[in-house]
Amino acid sequence: MSVAVVDGASPTLLRTISNDITLEFALEEEHDLLRKLTYWNKRLAFAGYLRSHSDEIEAVIAFHLGLTDSGSCRLAPMGAWVHGSFNMCVPAYVKGWERCAEKRVMIRFPLPYKVGEEEVPGNAEEKLRCEAATYAWIQDNCPQIPIVRLLGFSFADDQCNTADAGSDHASRILNSAYYHDSRLRHQPNSINDDKDCRAQMAAITGMRAVLPHLIQRDTRQGPFSLSLTDLHQSNIYVDKDWHITRIIDLEWACSLPIQMQTPPYWLTSLKVDELNGENLVEYNKVLEEFMEAFEGEEMLHLQQGLYGGQDTRPRTSIMRDVWESGAAFYFYALESTTGLLFLWGRNIKPIYSKVSYLDDEANKVLAAYWSGDMEDTMVAKLQDRETYLEQLQKLFEAKAESPAT
Repeated sequence: MSVAVVDGASPTLLRTISNDITLEFALEEEHDLLRKLTYWNKRLAFAGYLRSHSDEIEAVIAFHLGLTDSGSCRLAPMGAWVHGSFNMCVPAYVKGWERCAEKRVMIRFPLPYKVGEEEVPGNAEEKLRCEAATYAWIQDNCPQIPIVRLLGFSFADDQCNTADAGSDHASRILNSAYYHDSRLRHQPNSINDDKDCRAQMAAITGMRAVLPHLIQRDTRQGPFSLSLTDLHQSNIYVDKDWHITRIIDLEWACSLPIQMQTPPYWLTSLKVDELNGENLVEYNKVLEEFMEAFEGEEMLHLQQGLYGGQDTRPRTSIMRDVWESGAAFYFYALESTTGLLFLWGRNIKPIYSKVSYLDDEANKVLAAYWSGDMEDTMVAKLQDRETYLEQLQKLFEAKAESPAT
């Protein structure tokens, strides 16, 4: 099908949570805009739902704070509520709380439409359990880490689950690669055309193939470390002297092989796909400063006996090996929802071959090993894209024909 954008006409705009978008922008977006365009109304509905249950929420807060006076807790006005990427954060003001001088607390609710609750019921609770467990573990085992004080958490029922802590390093990484398989199969606009589809399939196949060359054999069975996978500038609070005062947003923490604790790619405030050329030269300078500071802190920990069990090899030594071998970009690619193909072509494939990752003939050969249903999947994905574009255009046409509000 063809989708037309009329030049010269005032563009029709549809609202997402972050901004208003045009059809022209939507057609170029790699993420599923049909899904994102539902978020604004779902956000309003969810906020309204929470507001209608203010009394229950205030009662839950009072219970966790040990307050008995029914009027001791009041939610802040909705204008003060904070809509994050995955949570609705609701401030509450309290009085008569003797345990602490603070007069305000924050209660967070997972956004069901952002964490997959509609498709897989239980996702929101799993996220909440992970976050609560991470707070508890850090408070018990690493009290020197400045995290937000967790006062309580609640679920829809009293059931408890435990997670399997042991696994093989390669198995965990392959599971991450399967996520990209799932995105390719199920996101309606995951491909642009047959050439792009083969390139993505070839990249995923290549990622599986080179895995044994990039992981360190001596870390395959451990150690595994609690890793804050969403640690970046926005989640690190500092004072005027740049001392870290709080680390927030722990809900995506998980136990990962030590080799996957890669250097933070955001040290120079650039995206990972921008680490090239002069940007990479500048990044390496800042990275060296980071590593020297890290080594100093780690030496203190080793001297104080804070590393135990299998955790005797310096983290900085492993991190340097990961960076110098190119494995860091392998792990960055696994963690990126849309950047795997680009990072595979620019940073990973050149380690093994000089053939361009956009070479369609080479990709045809490699893509054939992606799955036994590779050809059928490609045909289905091309149809998915046609349907997606039709639905997207209908949304904009409906908005253009509706009366102005």
